[in-house]
Amino acid sequence: MRRPIFERYPKLRDRVRFEPIAMLPTPVVDHQGVWVKRDDAIGGGKIRKLEFYHPEGPVLAVGAEGSNWLRALAAHRPVRILTWPQHHNEHSRRNVPHIPGERHRDLFHFALRMLAEVPRLLGGKVAAAPIGGSDPVTTLGFVNAALELAEQVERGECPRPDAVFVALPVE
Repeated sequence: MRRPIFERYPKLRDRVRFEPIAMLPTPVVDHQGVWVKRDDAIGGGKIRKLEFYHPEGPVLAVGAEGSNWLRALAAHRPVRILTWPQHHNEHSRRNVPHIPGERHRDLFHFALRMLAEVPRLLGGKVAAAPIGGSDPVTTLGFVNAALELAEQVERGECPRPDAVFVALPVE
């Protein structure tokens, strides 16, 4: 699969591990004069990060029980998952059945379980996945999204934006 980031920065191919997973490009849609790049759910943001996430050895991932990142991670990488409870919206509630691992009934019990993992983490026996999937390398997925949007503008699929707003879920 083609990714604009490697065309713009060809030497990057030799510096990062990459596996194409996302169905790209994601579409741009006019919503009553506001253009939206539909990088939602499993087709976009978290999968973009996952294309650049390739841990060595066993991985421990933690997060809220309805996390998009944990769902994507569980679907594409071998990982052990520990979750804490969250206040659900319709979307996060749908994710829960797709996220295997240990669910904890409250933050106190989650914290106790995490304390038990500290020796393994510090001893290098398990790696910690970035929370939410964000680290310097996985962020390349969003650089690729920006380059993809630039190509969509060039092809006339949407106008050149005056401003770009990034959605941030509030929980």
